[in-house]
Amino acid sequence: MMNNRHWQEKYNPILIIINILILGTILAGCTLNFKALPPGNPDQVEPNELATAPADVQFILEIPPDLSDGERIVLEVLDEVTGLPYNGRQYDLTALDDRRYGTTLTFPTGSVVKYRYLKVSNTFIGEATLASEPVRYRLLVVHDEQIVQDQLQQWQGETRTANTGTLSGSLTDAATGAPLADILVSVAGSLTFTDANGKFELADLSVGIHNVVFYAMDGKFDTFQQGATIATGMTTPVSVQLNPRAAVKVTFQVTAPNDALGVPIYMAGNLSQLGNTFTDLTGGMNIKPKQMPLLTQQDDGSFELTLTLFAGTDLRYKFTLGDGYWNAEQAAEEGGFRTRQLIVPDHDVVLEQTIHAWRTPGFEPVTFEISTPQGSALTDEKYIQLKAREWTEPLPLWPLGDEQYLFIVFSPFNASIPLSYRFCRNENCAHARNLEALSEEWQLQPITTAQTVNLTLNAWENWQPITEPTEVAAAVIQAKPERYLTEVALTPEMDPAWAVYAPLGLDTLSEIDANAVLFSPQWFTTRGSKRIAPNLGRTPFTKDLARLAASAQASGLSVGLFPQIGPTQALSARWNPETTTPAWWMDWFASYRRFALNYAATASQIGAERLILGGKAVLPAFSGSIFPDGSATNAPEELDDLWRQLIADIRVNYGGSLVWATNAQVSADPLPTFIDQFDAIYATVDAPLAENQSADLPTLADAFSAVLETQITPIHQDTGLPVTVALGYPSVTSASAGCTLLDDICSNDGLFLPEETSSLAIDLDAQVRIYNAVFPKIAEQDWVSGVSVIGYNPIVSLMDGSSSIAGKPASDVVWYWYAGFHPSP
Repeated sequence: MMNNRHWQEKYNPILIIINILILGTILAGCTLNFKALPPGNPDQVEPNELATAPADVQFILEIPPDLSDGERIVLEVLDEVTGLPYNGRQYDLTALDDRRYGTTLTFPTGSVVKYRYLKVSNTFIGEATLASEPVRYRLLVVHDEQIVQDQLQQWQGETRTANTGTLSGSLTDAATGAPLADILVSVAGSLTFTDANGKFELADLSVGIHNVVFYAMDGKFDTFQQGATIATGMTTPVSVQLNPRAAVKVTFQVTAPNDALGVPIYMAGNLSQLGNTFTDLTGGMNIKPKQMPLLTQQDDGSFELTLTLFAGTDLRYKFTLGDGYWNAEQAAEEGGFRTRQLIVPDHDVVLEQTIHAWRTPGFEPVTFEISTPQGSALTDEKYIQLKAREWTEPLPLWPLGDEQYLFIVFSPFNASIPLSYRFCRNENCAHARNLEALSEEWQLQPITTAQTVNLTLNAWENWQPITEPTEVAAAVIQAKPERYLTEVALTPEMDPAWAVYAPLGLDTLSEIDANAVLFSPQWFTTRGSKRIAPNLGRTPFTKDLARLAASAQASGLSVGLFPQIGPTQALSARWNPETTTPAWWMDWFASYRRFALNYAATASQIGAERLILGGKAVLPAFSGSIFPDGSATNAPEELDDLWRQLIADIRVNYGGSLVWATNAQVSADPLPTFIDQFDAIYATVDAPLAENQSADLPTLADAFSAVLETQITPIHQDTGLPVTVALGYPSVTSASAGCTLLDDICSNDGLFLPEETSSLAIDLDAQVRIYNAVFPKIAEQDWVSGVSVIGYNPIVSLMDGSSSIAGKPASDVVWYWYAGFHPSP
């Protein structure tokens, strides 16, 4: 979401470009006499002058003895810029004996190779980790001639029993000693990244020696690799210092073809600052188009981009009108994907580059001219999503003004594969598509002549204009102290799109008079494991959280952190009383401790005023508590001592308010014996309020008042701690049923996500009624220290059944009360 001011600032330059474009130059193929590039720059070099010496690498793969007759193994060297499913190069391995296979390949010295193994029979079968996760890639640093010995963990679709161990460690800056966050760690096909304390852990690794690689995703530190021995049932510790690299300026002076005049040209690459997210996006892509840098057109018609890069970085890149796959530069004559490589030198350089073609040979472009409904989601960006074999990452349309848009597809095309297309808002092609895409799939066949597709979109999924004013129940609101929280808690479903849209969404929170925002980053329970760990693509990097927090603070919002353990659905299935032995609990808590200390360090670094622990996800993890099904926990009493030690360790480096999260439903969740170590309570409420889905305001208000009296007030009285009441009732017909909407045992965490409510009938007014009923009751309680409305989606307004109030009528009710609590002078 973005307001009109942001939209105008962001798109006026492109409007000018596109208005020039549609005057007739885009497909004319005309020849312009560009001026020559400026002569004689002393740092100007040809790319081949910076080439490094080649080095031979022998790969040896050891596999279990399970290869059948007719099967073979290939090594696939991957192109992360184009997309892992595309433009890979495959090399057959030769049998060295009955369990070892090998090949020798040559790479430029300094290369960081991303590769994986495939078994080939009738189909290609990829590698998997012993936790049954597909292998994205392995990493290798090419220093000189070397031998790499890899162990296959297992093939996808198989389950192998093997002796395993764990690798854990910490990374620091060799120059300063500071912990290094957001460093990619690769071992045996498993990937993770270091947390805010520079720590990492990878479990379920087969025993033996593995190549371990530490890779800075922005190239700022040397890539380091070493062997590590994994022993059965043991944890191998690793402590590594990475050397910072020298920053250099690399200027790209680019000559582009004349058949796409006026269209913005971007640079896609393998580094985070060039759009690489280091995760599997839609269709196996890795690049986020809105995170790529834009080239600037010069007076002579050429383009230029200057980047701050780091000496020794293996830079893979290409120029593009779309992303690394669509509309990316093509090879000179034969066509096909082109990805460039540069080992960044130790001095500033200027590189002359020529883009030979945008088009697939033998095909002409397809032009889309799109009209969106008048007044339809004006503040959202509009995207096109394309599919050849699979739907890929959405690409931003080029706005022409007056809700008219343009997009031209130049490549890649294949005569045997039709091109499918659909449209969506703010990249969300899962829940915010054009309405027509829900019932039919639009396709066309690429051909040898140019095509133009004129479309009028009638409506958007999960969005419609609000034509009637929201009925807000009038009340006399007593102003609250300045410290009283009027908070919006964001949905925990964070992804790489947040880097683009969340800052704009945060800016809109001032429109409902929020004075605080709560981020809920997630770690995840790993498959078949008791441990929790960060997840590439779903756990935000520390640097991304820092940027989001800075955006919120710049908008006048105080920041809180409530780290969550995902997935938030099916909490009851996560805990098994039969397997949670005392030893299991100790192992689990060690994992939780790293999780909590990570976010304590993050909270300190980003200036978060509140750090919230607890919640439904850890409810069984202290003595005297319960499992989600209501049965007594078997957590040992010793666990409480570990909690106390954890809290003490957190307070050493974090000086903000430490808050315990609990939940009020049919009854209040138990509180731990160590509650006296906390400064405040965060109480989420999703208690059932009425069986009748059309219950009136007095009925809802009385029911909520009873919840406050019987569940929340005793928490305040027993602890003496201030309480923030958190609300996340959904916008569905039966919203007043609260937690019983999802299951009879109320294992919900107070939040209703889109997937959890997708089968329920949407009713925006039901959410309005509940907030109209409950806010007056909260306002009456002098001991309540604030209100938090949870589940807010800052990326795109969805009029779905979820808890999010973004773009929904209920936001007017929240604004009415938040503004009343803190009236303007």
